[in-house]
Formats: sequence, structure tokens, C-alpha cells
Amino acid sequence: WTGQPSRIPDAVTELELAEADRTLTASWAVPNVPTAPAITHYEWSRQAFTPGTVNRVEAGDLTALASGLSNGTTYTIGVRACNALGCGAISAQTATPAAVPTPPRNLAIAARDEGIDLVWQAPLATNGASIVSYEISINDGEWVAVGSAATTWSTSAINGAAVIARIRAINRMGPSAVVTSNSVVP
Repeated sequence: WTGQPSRIPDAVTELELAEADRTLTASWAVPNVPTAPAITHYEWSRQAFTPGTVNRVEAGDLTALASGLSNGTTYTIGVRACNALGCGAISAQTATPAAVPTPPRNLAIAARDEGIDLVWQAPLATNGASIVSYEISINDGEWVAVGSAATTWSTSAINGAAVIARIRAINRMGPSAVVTSNSVVP
């Protein structure tokens, strides 16, 4: 970089936060304008770079893991590039860690003439992300989405044929474990 003036780095670019169970993973790209002297490391913080909250990542690493977070709580992660002259501007993003919900509870199935009725209760924990729907499968068929506030569902069935229902709760992180009903015969 002959002839380039010495200065602190510009802000990092393309900062993104990946949400997971009690964690956020920050990833970024190097600043658009190269600096002299070269970047020596990056600093990141989830508490506005207050003393004792700054973490260091070596220059070749472009990711950082913030762990031990609370699902459903929004965090702001800031990252800045540093060289021998100091640190550049902070780039920041906000995200909320979460996990898939626990499964729906107390699934009950009842047979009736030419149909079945399902009743269930909401999961004990949404793990930081609201339920967006429930999905139901009859006899290992296709999953059918029902509303997020639903706790009952009915469908037709052939009299004399056994029916088993499966249900799972869905949030933005994905589906819960599946709950399977007893077999009933309409």
C-alpha cells in the first residue's frame, strides 16, 4: 500500500447475526477500503463496548459467538476492525436468540361417525419465538398447517379404518418434536 496514508480501519461490512438456542453468531466482511497499517484484530461486544465487555477476534477470523444468552431477549452485537493506530467505527445488528418450541401437550383423539376430532394444549415453552402454526399429519400423510391459536381440529375419516394423528408446533426456528396420538377407529 505504498503512498496510502496511515489511518484506522473503516467499519466492517455485511455484519449478520445468526440466531440459535441461547446464542448469536456474528459474521462480517472486512472493511471496503484497505488500511495501512493492516487490520490486526476485530473487537466485538454485546454491551455497547463498555469496559470489561469487549471481546477480541484475530484478523483472520470473521465470526464471533455470543453464548449464554436468554432466548426471547433482543441483543445488539457490535463489531469494529482495529489496527496499530486504533479501532474503526462500530457496525451493529440486533437479533433475538430462540429455539424450536417444546411439543404440544395432552393430545387427545376421539372417533366419531366418519371423522375424528383432535384436542391439544399449547407447548410449555415457545423458547423465545411465538408459535406460528401447528402441523397435523393423519396416518403418516402430508403435514397440514392449522392456525397458531388453534387447540382443536377435525377431519373426515373412513368408518372402520384405524386413524393415528401426529402433531407438532412450529415457530420461526422450526418444528417441535412430534407428538403421536393413540389409534382410534371411527
